[in-house]
Amino acid sequence: MTMTMGTHKNLALKRKSVGFFLSGEKGNATTISSHEYMFIEDVQHKVIPGGRSMASERNVTIELMPDLPLGKSIIMDAFSTEHRHINLSNTISRFIEEAAFHLACKGIVRYEIVKEPLSQSKGPDDESGPIGQGEQASVKFKVLYIPGRVVRLGTCYLQILPQAERAQRGKAFVVIPAANVWSLRIPSELGGPRKLRRLLRTLARSSTPLPQFVLAAMSSLSEMKDFSFTDFARLKDLAVACESAQWGWPARDTWRNETLQYFHVYRHLRFTLAMAILRESILSSMNDLLKELGFSTSFTLKGLPTPADIRSCIAKLAKDEATFEDAMKLIRL
Repeated sequence: MTMTMGTHKNLALKRKSVGFFLSGEKGNATTISSHEYMFIEDVQHKVIPGGRSMASERNVTIELMPDLPLGKSIIMDAFSTEHRHINLSNTISRFIEEAAFHLACKGIVRYEIVKEPLSQSKGPDDESGPIGQGEQASVKFKVLYIPGRVVRLGTCYLQILPQAERAQRGKAFVVIPAANVWSLRIPSELGGPRKLRRLLRTLARSSTPLPQFVLAAMSSLSEMKDFSFTDFARLKDLAVACESAQWGWPARDTWRNETLQYFHVYRHLRFTLAMAILRESILSSMNDLLKELGFSTSFTLKGLPTPADIRSCIAKLAKDEATFEDAMKLIRL
């Protein structure tokens, strides 16, 4: 059953940060490369496979434990990225996908937490019922993505506005109290934000079809010596494979015909492990946020392998105690 958001959506109107840039989030920045796009899209779609899909081999669910009716409604509204809900699993899965997308793009993502006491937020059109015993829900809140560059300055964060926006808005930045900002970052097990940025630079360079000096020579019909197109393509693939090893990104099987089946399965297992680490990190941060806001409930994910499950399979595969089919059961969606 689809549920529409109530007066809770009005919290978005109270945000201090700018939620949308007319000139685009990065202003006049260059467009993303093809390999960066593939990596970011794979992270977004693989971080919680089957979580929001109605047709999945896995029975993936996200539950609140304990399940408090009013708290559940508030939390669904808070993390919703759309104007309508299908169910808790769908809503939270979509949020995790969105968070993973931004993390894969930047390594760190900031959200503004807009909140108000529950007693003040109930209006004549509010359909939520009275607070029951044990609900412990005293606030309504909204988690709102902060686009663009965001920097910490003492007790505040500054949202730096793109140059194209400044004249229209009459300011270069927006001040947001640090107490109202919630941050997510790439976990250290995946190299953290710094190594992600290095990976993205490698992916951008590997997306270049040919070196600039080769293109210049071709345009001027000059003779090229000691340059191998085959070696150049192979070196690009090797650079991507090496730089993305910590993530285990299989690069959509770009090099499958040049590797053994073991390496092919291993890389997919490593990427499955990376996605498990990332989604557990996001869910853990979401649970910490709920606790900070006074909610006595937390998210529990069911139906997907844990990092421990995947590490065990990798170890068994290396000892020939597991088959490729055993590994593929963890990888398949």
